[in-house]
Amino acid sequence: MDNAQQEIKTQIIIELNASQTKFHELLNSLSEEDFQSQSLNPGWTNGEILAHMTFGFMIVNVLFPMAWLWGKLPKSSSKLFAWLLNALTTPFNWFNALGARMQGKIFTRKRVGDIFDLAYFSLLKKVDSLKEHEWKNGMYYPVKWDFNFSEFMTLEKLFHYPVLHFKFYLTQIAYGKDAK
Repeated sequence: MDNAQQEIKTQIIIELNASQTKFHELLNSLSEEDFQSQSLNPGWTNGEILAHMTFGFMIVNVLFPMAWLWGKLPKSSSKLFAWLLNALTTPFNWFNALGARMQGKIFTRKRVGDIFDLAYFSLLKKVDSLKEHEWKNGMYYPVKWDFNFSEFMTLEKLFHYPVLHFKFYLTQIAYGKDAK
C-alpha cells in the first residue's frame, strides 16, 4: 500500500477509534434517568439519540457491500439507484425516526453500547480488507437522506460518514439539568 493510501486508512481508524471512545464515555456519563430524558433534539430522548448514533455506524456496514460492488462497475451505474432512493426520502425519514425511537425504548444502555461496538469492529475489519486500488471506488448516494452524503462518495468518504454523523448528534445530548 502506498503512503497516501496508508495515511487514509490510518486516519479513518483514528477517527473510528476516537468515536468509539467518546461514545462509551458519553454512555457511561449518563445516568439511567438521563438516558431516558429528553435530549436537546425536541423529538428524541438521549437514548434515542444514542441509538441513532449507533445506526450511523450500522448503516455503513450495510452500504459497504453495495458501494464496493458498484465501485467495480461504471461510475454512472448507481445513479438511477440513488435517484430512486431520493424519491423515497419521505418514507425513509419516517422509518429512520421510528427506528431510533423504537431502539431507544427497547435497548438498554448496555445493549446500545454492545451494538455500537459490533458495528464499530465490523467497520474496522472492512477498512482493513480494502485493497489500495479500491479506496477511490464508490457510488452515487441519496443526498436528500442525509446532508453528510455527497452525490458521489468513494469508499474513503463512506468510512468518514459515521464519524460525521456521530459528531452532529453528539451536540444533541442533554445532561442533568439540561435534560427535561
